[in-house]
Amino acid sequence: MQVTTLNDLFDIAIQEEINAQKFYLHAQEKTDDVKIRNFLQAIYREEQNHEKILKSIRELELYDGNLPVNAEMLETAQQAHRIVMPDSLDNLSLEDLFEIALKKEAQAYTMYDHIAQTAVDDEIKSLFDNMADEERNHHKKINQFYLAKTGQMGYEG
Repeated sequence: MQVTTLNDLFDIAIQEEINAQKFYLHAQEKTDDVKIRNFLQAIYREEQNHEKILKSIRELELYDGNLPVNAEMLETAQQAHRIVMPDSLDNLSLEDLFEIALKKEAQAYTMYDHIAQTAVDDEIKSLFDNMADEERNHHKKINQFYLAKTGQMGYEG
């Protein structure tokens, strides 16, 4: 996909949120542990909310979707599709799934951070700063949950 406008960036961000939902939905199926399933379901719902927010902003045309985006924004958005995912999640351990989740969330907040840093409009910058904070919060929650669940939580952070 060639990215040239703000709407293109929204399309990429929306697709990334949908991909995250699929990942968390599949990860839920990998465990019988109710606490893990509930945790993954909560993250899944938050990703659904991100998708709804991005779609609403785009559909309400709060911003000029035809606004051109600069080269750095283009490269950052395109990098989002470069995470190496296994062909199938079926044979992965729960540990592997949590590791992938952490990488996906780190990639998401990095993408939103870069877009915010290069945005020319203050409102767009604020929007993507907020999205980055949401994804950073997911990363922190996933890490803390996994460490606590595996008995590795030796600190509060």
